[in-house]
Amino acid sequence: MNVLLGRLASAERSSRALRFVDDWSGGGRLPDCLPAFDEAISHFGLASPCAAYSLGFGAQRTCRFLFNTLPEPLRSIFSGAVDIHGDPVVAASMSRHLPFSFLELGADPASGFDLEAVGALALECGVVDGLVVPVHGPFGYLGMVAMTASAPVDLAPGEIAALAAAARCLFDLARHCAHLETRARSARLTRREREAMSLVAMGRTDDQIAVALGLAASTVRHHVDNARDKLGAASRAEAAALLAISGGI
Repeated sequence: MNVLLGRLASAERSSRALRFVDDWSGGGRLPDCLPAFDEAISHFGLASPCAAYSLGFGAQRTCRFLFNTLPEPLRSIFSGAVDIHGDPVVAASMSRHLPFSFLELGADPASGFDLEAVGALALECGVVDGLVVPVHGPFGYLGMVAMTASAPVDLAPGEIAALAAAARCLFDLARHCAHLETRARSARLTRREREAMSLVAMGRTDDQIAVALGLAASTVRHHVDNARDKLGAASRAEAAALLAISGGI
């Protein structure tokens, strides 16, 4: 009987998460969506969601928050740009496709995630564990949704799959609300500018791009600079990232 009741409760929790996907996959306002997501994940013992996305390539890649509802003082620590190479949670999101818990990550010596270092502060906020859902896209584009828990996360695979679907739905809505794609889609790049930026995204130098396109290196720089200006990007890497996010390259 207890096993049956447990399965019914698990199915109901998963159903709540999937209903969130049904309700919000068509879009909406983030301030309206977040309370609904909070309510859905509360039945799993999760709270305080935050979402971040990567911008840039290689050593210049950084991670910025789309929204952050972590409890203070964790929210103040994890704000602004995050070092995508130095943060173990972000690094794990880059290399994993399946959701993972903080305790699971801390148990992996190769992760570099020091539970003792962050544990005391987290406990002050009532955080014992959490769940991270990686979000991957074209050209190495990375996002993630993280949630906190006041007890070790112990969920069935089906529950985690339903949570992951809801988290990715929330991420997509938050991404649209932040207009991450607007600049790239509204920028009217010429064919040559788009071709040059595609090769920038692949790590090619101006000289290599010049050979590939049969142009002078100075002409390549002109096309890349024009594309960057049209996108309102601070660097070539940011311009390539914006185009990758929008599916423009």
